[in-house]
Amino acid sequence: MIKLLSIAPKHQLHRDQILDTLWPSLEPLSASAQLYKAIHYARKVFESADQTIDAESILQFHKEILSLTAPDGVHTDVNAFRNLVQEARRTDSLKDYHRAVACYGGDLLPADLYERWTEELRESLRLTLIELLLESGQKSVRAGYLADAADAFRRALSIDQLNENAHQGLMRVFALQGTRSQALHQYKRCCEIFSRELDITPSLETTKLYEDIRDGKIVPGASFSIKKAPLTSTVQLPKFAPLIGRQEELKAASNALDLLSQGKGSVLIVEGMAGIGKTRLAQEFYQLSQRRGFITMLGCAYEEKNELPYSPVVEALRMAINQFGGIPPSGKNSVHLLPAELTAGIPEFPAIPAISVIEEEMAARGYLFAGLLRFLKAVAAEAPVVMILEDLHLADDGTLNLFMYLARNTADFPFLLLGTFRSGEIETSSSLAGLLSSLNRGQIAKRLALPPLSKEQHQKLLAQNLARGEIDVQLAAEIFSYTEGNPLFAIEMLDQLKKAGKIELKEGTWKLDAVEKPYIPGSLQILLAQKWNQLSQKAQSLLNVIAVAGQQTSLILLESISDIPAEKILDLLDEMFSLHLLKEAGLSFQFVHPLIREALYQQMSYTRRRYLHETVARTLGELYENDPQSPIEAISGHFLKGGDPQRALPYLIQAGDRAAAMYAHEVAIGYYRQALDVVPSIRNAKLLEKLGDQLGMLGREQESAAQYESALSVCNPEADSSLRRKAAYRFNLSGDLNNAWRHIVEGLEKQQGEENLEWVRWQYIRAHYHWQRNEFREAFTIAQKSLKAAERLNARDEITRAYEMMALCCVPLGEWQKGLEYESQRLSRLDLNHYLTDVSDVHL
Repeated sequence: MIKLLSIAPKHQLHRDQILDTLWPSLEPLSASAQLYKAIHYARKVFESADQTIDAESILQFHKEILSLTAPDGVHTDVNAFRNLVQEARRTDSLKDYHRAVACYGGDLLPADLYERWTEELRESLRLTLIELLLESGQKSVRAGYLADAADAFRRALSIDQLNENAHQGLMRVFALQGTRSQALHQYKRCCEIFSRELDITPSLETTKLYEDIRDGKIVPGASFSIKKAPLTSTVQLPKFAPLIGRQEELKAASNALDLLSQGKGSVLIVEGMAGIGKTRLAQEFYQLSQRRGFITMLGCAYEEKNELPYSPVVEALRMAINQFGGIPPSGKNSVHLLPAELTAGIPEFPAIPAISVIEEEMAARGYLFAGLLRFLKAVAAEAPVVMILEDLHLADDGTLNLFMYLARNTADFPFLLLGTFRSGEIETSSSLAGLLSSLNRGQIAKRLALPPLSKEQHQKLLAQNLARGEIDVQLAAEIFSYTEGNPLFAIEMLDQLKKAGKIELKEGTWKLDAVEKPYIPGSLQILLAQKWNQLSQKAQSLLNVIAVAGQQTSLILLESISDIPAEKILDLLDEMFSLHLLKEAGLSFQFVHPLIREALYQQMSYTRRRYLHETVARTLGELYENDPQSPIEAISGHFLKGGDPQRALPYLIQAGDRAAAMYAHEVAIGYYRQALDVVPSIRNAKLLEKLGDQLGMLGREQESAAQYESALSVCNPEADSSLRRKAAYRFNLSGDLNNAWRHIVEGLEKQQGEENLEWVRWQYIRAHYHWQRNEFREAFTIAQKSLKAAERLNARDEITRAYEMMALCCVPLGEWQKGLEYESQRLSRLDLNHYLTDVSDVHL
């Protein structure tokens, strides 16, 4: 209790916090008794140490708050270390850095390594030490103290051998010392460690450093500096004309940013029809945030059925990185907080080891979401953070769940979350409807519905886009009759009329041609047809490929598909840029608006689309062969649309596996079902088992059991017992005990009485069956017997489950003391990742 108070903020905690932390398994009355006993004994110890002190003033308990105090304050080595770290970074003095490092006396509370309440702070202090060592090493190099630098980097590696920055630092130090062979050997060690521990290779940055050292580009006497990412954006923001007709929305945005400056987060939702200006408002919001110096990130979901889970969030994180010309200092220091499942799609981030797979849905997804939240909080400590996620109506379920999680946690730190979605899509997306319902019910978000522009606003918009001169009222009214206040359609139609010579500037006013009746497109398809006709034949063919490839496409894909040289492809792309069909996006390019891509896609014949989809799929497969970051989701979708389900099958299964590894279980189920549906003749037992596993993770027990039974009908004999055991377990959980017993009987008959590991696992299922039937004494006897066999086999997980079942049986039998003893035995053997596998069992 004293340890807990010593590391708590202000050295005080509420009574309930202490009870939940130290005695979580006890009933409230019993836990309270333990607390009062601990307070009594602690005060006795204080009194025995010094008869003159008032023990009650040292350990105060007032209004449910327990506080640790002292006349001269409470001093801990943790606070001393933190203060020295702050001082070192304030003075930027090497001497102060060395003092801070020397103050670190080892891991926090080493006698309590396995107490959960110590883990987060212990890890935080350890990471602070590593950061301090890296900073100290870099400063030592710049000052010319290479030996001190080498010591700092070595100590960092002794704590975390996977810290790539420390490997880089040592390589540079050795090179600057003139021991090039030692520097090259350090790179070899780095490669070996990364291969052994993570099965990956060092980053391109480390490899480039190795090549520079190998080629003699870094030699003794060469300057050395490690640049910090600047806090000002390096992105050249496009200049937009003033936003028309959105004053109320801009006021709401400005208010939200004002609150953000005060450290208060909030959530905004922007909705409206296609082309109404949601993206334009988001761009305006983006610029307002940038001008205030906030860290701003933007991601978008696209209309691709097979999209990587959480891709809008990944895109937003990448934008934030590129916005600062690298990872911001706060982000770089906190990158370890991000789950590896998210950073796998962000090559700018250093590689992060993936944790062991946690199979329980809520805990696993909670880990991923909480990791991102912790990262955002760390970044927000440097400057307020704004995250904009566009087109939520196209987002996967995982992204929507993550949006809701972040929305619930914006209040206590400077983080503003803005989402946009297309109205009219709610009916077709139950997940989006659920998100909006939750936001409304909890009054978490402010919704901004964008209406069409009025006739006056519409006319101002047209005049603005004509740059000079007024616009004739009749012309504006004619365009308004087609676009009905939709800004995107209005601007596109006006631009087309101007280029076609249908309108002209007369006496300072743009008017319709008096001689010829103007041709005004009646739909976006007609508008695009006009632009289409301005393209060369090769550009049209290339644009067809781009439209099939997706909303965003890379040059390397087009080079691989076509036989056109890269230089010529760039010329053809310039044609499309000049007509505002495409825009550049980093090293790739995308359609100016998803509707443009959709219109072009629909105008193609079915035969042409099918042929191009197959070509794109085959090319992507070749480009990303054996690449762990292969766009398998896109490849599977293209093969399906290309009419080749057999070739889509392995990619669908891989996409399901990837989604499952990221805890996006609904998405994984969708891919596995697609794999089974597109090739009905395939009855793959492993695939059916994977589908059953994912359904079980979501608590859909009957469906899960049905998939295991289907797998049993086609599986190899070796897999029969495992599948049958899984089916029995799910039937147990669903309450279908007749089917559960049927599988238990068949499974045990095949064991032939041999008490091996599989027999032990079956005993747990059998005990669980009796527990569900309230036959607690029978369940206890079976669990006790399985415990002996498991101990003989030294099977840790099975021993843990046996103790669990025995403890659960003791509760209804009234044998509380025994139950607590068995629970204590279970907890002493518990491994979190293994335990979470079965947490979906409701009684746990």
